This record gives sequence, structure tokens and C-alpha cells, in this order.
Amino acid sequence: MLTQPHERYRGLPEERRFVRRYLAAMRATPVRELLQVPRILPLAEALACLDGWIDPAHFQQACDRAASYLTAIHPGLRLLPPQREIIGVPDPASEDPGGFHSRHGQGYQDMHLYAFAMLLSPRYTASPRLNALEVARNYLHDSIHYSQFRVYRRVPPHVTNQRFAIWRAQSGVSFRHPNGISYSPREITRQGPERINLSLLQDGVTVLLTARALAPLVDQELAQARNDFERQVLADIAGRYELLEDGPARRFHREVTEPSVAFLRYWGGADWQRFMLRVLAAMLSGRLTEVMPVFEPDRASRGRFKRLFMSPDWIALRGVDRPR
Repeated sequence: MLTQPHERYRGLPEERRFVRRYLAAMRATPVRELLQVPRILPLAEALACLDGWIDPAHFQQACDRAASYLTAIHPGLRLLPPQREIIGVPDPASEDPGGFHSRHGQGYQDMHLYAFAMLLSPRYTASPRLNALEVARNYLHDSIHYSQFRVYRRVPPHVTNQRFAIWRAQSGVSFRHPNGISYSPREITRQGPERINLSLLQDGVTVLLTARALAPLVDQELAQARNDFERQVLADIAGRYELLEDGPARRFHREVTEPSVAFLRYWGGADWQRFMLRVLAAMLSGRLTEVMPVFEPDRASRGRFKRLFMSPDWIALRGVDRPR
């Protein structure tokens, strides 16, 4: 059975067995049946068959260097099995730019255990080296999500509004009730920088770490960019968000990356990047104790984490995983 490196099943023994069988069946479903894009290839096949689109040697160099950087930061990080990273080939006639911000991209899907990303459209770039960096960015981003700690449970009989018979009760530092209520409501990000939705924070940290890992390689490519589109993609990959013009990438960073950085700076101060690594450790272990000293450093601050992040709807719930 395909499993994630840090996934767990909770409940009675028969419930845990049910969850395991259910996930195995989901992950055995051919990915092609789950996607609505005409031409898709697993990563290894894409590198072998699309050498006019992607420079495979440049991809491998970027991936090896960035993966070494990331695993040095945290040994719990693992690369997603390449056969589970699915690459879509864009229609040249489409105006969709492809890449990380394509409207067709799905990112990482933990229950089915695959990730789907689009190549950059040939309508805007014909650079195999740029596509290699873009695919590496997607693959590394998806691999960090793949490495997150997750808990799955069987949906209780009284909950009838769920698509699947199991649910993800925990993902990193984010918790969810089977009825869909999140421990950390989405709207609290508007109350930043002190507060933030914890799922959004995890995505922001993933984006920031991927950019840090790839930035040295991007610096070598910027001088060779042939048009504004290529320069914008490179700036996006390297985390130079101040260079982005208005568009999907700028909107994404305004909604995800900027609130995450503001939150990390607010709580981490001058040492905010070390605090970011604490958040990463919590994402991979599922233990809030990794970050709790920042929010509750003494007896007087006890309970602050709940006051900052817990949804009022969560207070009335019973029988769910308690944040640890």
C-alpha cells in the first residue's frame, strides 16, 4: 500500500483497519481517471519523453541541490515518489499560462496520494530550462506537503455530509472535525499579523522554503530570460515577490505568502526564519509543542494558542483529536 511518511490512523482497531483499506483503494485508482486533462505523464516519463519541453539534466540538478538543502533543514522531509507526481501538457491554444498558478493544477492530493502540476505553456515560453525549474518547484512544494504529519479517521455514522467514508482529522498543525469545521477558521487571517489560518500558514511556509531552496539556481537564469513572462516566473520561483506584476502569481502571494511572512515576523521578530523552521518541525511531527514556547512562554500566557486560533464553533465539539 502507498503511504505517506508520517501518516497515522486513529480509532478502534477495526476502524483503523477500515481507514487503511479505504486509503489503499483510493490510492489504487488510476490517476488518469481522476484528472480532466487530455495529456498527462508521470514525472519520470515526462522527463524522458518531453525533452523538447523540459531539460531533464537541469531538473535533476535543481532537484538534487534543493532536496539536499531541505533535508539538511529537517531530516523528516521526503520526496514524493516520482510516479505520483503527474505532469500535464498544456494546450498551446489556451491562454492559461500553466505552471504553479495554472487553473488546471491541483497541487498535492493526500488521500489519493498524488500531485498534479502543469508545464508552462509554449504560448509564453519555449525554454526547457525554465520548465525544468518550474517542474522542480512544483515537485519540491508537493514533497513538503507529502511529508506532513496526517491523521485519518473513519467518519462517524451520524455525519452524513462527507464525500468519503474517512476524513483527515489532522494535517500538520491544522485540525478538522468530520462535519467540516476547522480548528482554525479561514477568516481569522484578516486579523493578522497576530492571527492566521493554520492551513494557510503551512502553505505559506512551504512556498517560502521551496523558494529559498531554489533561489541560487534562479539567479543564474535571470540574465538569460527572453521576455517578461520568463522573468516573472523566475521571480516567483525565487521568492522575489516584490518584482511580480498583477496577475495570478501576485494574487496568490498577496493572499498566502505575505500574510504568512507578516505572521512569522510578528511572532518570531528578528529571528522569524528560525521560527519558520519551528513551524516546519510541527508540520512534520504533528506536535504543537514545537511552536508552543513562542505563543505560551510562561504561566501567564497559558491558553493563548486557543484564544488566537480556536474557532468558536470548535469549542462545542466533542470526541475529536485534541491539538497536542
